[in-house]
Amino acid sequence: MHKILDFISKSFTIWVLLLLLVIFASNYIFDIFNIRFDATFDRSYSFSEGTKKLIKTIENPLEIRFYHSTSSKSIPLPIKNFGKRVEDVLVEFANRSDGKIKLLSYDPAPDSDEELSAVQSGVAANPLGSENYFLGALFSYGEKEVTVEVFDPARERFLEYDISRTIYDLLVDKKATIGVLSSINVFGQDANPFQAATPDKFFISELKKTYQVKSLDYGSTLSIPDDIETLLVFHPQAMKDNVKYAVDQFMLRGGKLVMVFDPYMRHDPQASSPRGQSQEHYISRSMPKKFFDSWGVEYKDEVVFGDREFAAIVQTPDGQFPYALWFNGNEKSLNHDVAVTAGIKDLLFVEPGSFRLKSDATSDLELTSLVQSSQDTGFVNIFVVSYIEIDKLNSSMEKGDGEWDLMGILSGKFHSIFTKAPPLSGTDATNDTLIKEHKKLSKHLAVGKDDNRVLIVADADFLDDAVTVNRMRFFNQVINQPKNDNIGLFFSAISDLQGSEALSLIKPKSVNARPFQLFIDMQRKAQGKYIENEKKLEARLEGLKSSLAELKPAQGTSRIDIPPQTLAKIEEYQTLELGIKKQLREIRKLLREDIELLKNILILLNLFFVPIIITFIGVRTYMKRMQRT
Repeated sequence: MHKILDFISKSFTIWVLLLLLVIFASNYIFDIFNIRFDATFDRSYSFSEGTKKLIKTIENPLEIRFYHSTSSKSIPLPIKNFGKRVEDVLVEFANRSDGKIKLLSYDPAPDSDEELSAVQSGVAANPLGSENYFLGALFSYGEKEVTVEVFDPARERFLEYDISRTIYDLLVDKKATIGVLSSINVFGQDANPFQAATPDKFFISELKKTYQVKSLDYGSTLSIPDDIETLLVFHPQAMKDNVKYAVDQFMLRGGKLVMVFDPYMRHDPQASSPRGQSQEHYISRSMPKKFFDSWGVEYKDEVVFGDREFAAIVQTPDGQFPYALWFNGNEKSLNHDVAVTAGIKDLLFVEPGSFRLKSDATSDLELTSLVQSSQDTGFVNIFVVSYIEIDKLNSSMEKGDGEWDLMGILSGKFHSIFTKAPPLSGTDATNDTLIKEHKKLSKHLAVGKDDNRVLIVADADFLDDAVTVNRMRFFNQVINQPKNDNIGLFFSAISDLQGSEALSLIKPKSVNARPFQLFIDMQRKAQGKYIENEKKLEARLEGLKSSLAELKPAQGTSRIDIPPQTLAKIEEYQTLELGIKKQLREIRKLLREDIELLKNILILLNLFFVPIIITFIGVRTYMKRMQRT
């Protein structure tokens, strides 16, 4: 036995070398065959079932031409890493397609054929120092092409969804059409002499990427066009009966309906709130009362809903505190029995409404909750919300009575909320165009032909840009970085309503920043080596620029008229300026190389040092047990 133990002890070096050999070989083989194992807690790097199903529907060859400026020396490390992440995901798409997806990767170096190809493909050339940086792709499927001008790092959580949606757009023969009836302007406006151009609301611009989107006249629509498959009724304030009838009949014909209402829309751009005026002049509120009463949906009018358990933390001049009228939904508030909510973790409803089925409802409709409150709920009158400071509103809440829904899907056979088409009223009754359209209305439907579904959202602020995204600039483009999962859940629910199962199953990944403090400290030390020299060089450069500005003659002065001493001094300063700029570039290059080296050292330590320690502990434990026996 002792001989065996002596052999194991003497052969420990061989054990370590064999382990290192196995690790190197495994990494090499995994890299060659692109084999990966996702060990993250929430499977952040694994494809969702929706993506897998979408890939299986590809029948003909699909080509992806990916352009990424990998050889550029001036790429910031975070962008470089993101570009590699994009390529990894595209490789995974190709690997899972059984040869149906062909991925071609190009490095568009300056003045190369690849750079010309990238520009011709519509990929954005983003200026970065003296070069252009490319990070985009051209997707081709038969005669159809879609260009991703630039992959946005702020949308890394949506990377799988964005690529899948691009492929989906290529596969479908025709995009589904969504109509929008909104009491406020959610579409952008072109520039005019009195006003700058304004973009679409973010959720509208996102809808346009997947669907054909049509704006309908909120004030005078009498019938929803037949080509519209889904109708979004957004914040329906003072909706006329004729428009309600158009919505009602559209739904009974089988059209899908999305109803977004709000008892107190904080971010209505058309609302004003000057103190001293009548409160009714500036409270932006909507409540589809006629629809809800007919459907057997219970709600409370003229109140804002609050939930103490899901209170969001808000910042005030006096500090942070939990504000019950802002509902910060998480996994605990979601219905996990439906695919729509899978992967959703963080939601924000701003002074929302609430609803639920009446206990004594006579209809056979069923409500599937997507987001539900806790038991610790309450209500505050909208007029109180409008003039009391938010830090005092928690104590103003009247006690609620149980759980309420903030988002859900109502399903079953719907009945008309009208007995017949309502007549035109007011100025509409004298409008010849509307009179003719009214006469052409189809036969009244009293009940739907088939079962249908309606998506209900109890907060219009839930989709407002101020709640959903942070706007920032990436190179020469304005990008929107999601603040939460509001848009993700909304789109998932619409895709499910439309019947696009694949897209509804794709959820944003969790990309949580996990700072590595040791690496941060090492970075700071590396920067400290160069920062003093960099400051001195920049100060000298600024001094030279000032001296040059003083020496340069007025515009239009001939070179012959400049004194030789001045001309020599200008040339001397220009030479010094070029030299200093070169030294600055070299310092910044060395800094990047040092940081990259530190990163690689830490990666190697993580890959090899930790396994060696674990192996050593394991061998030592094994030897001790052998000695005991």
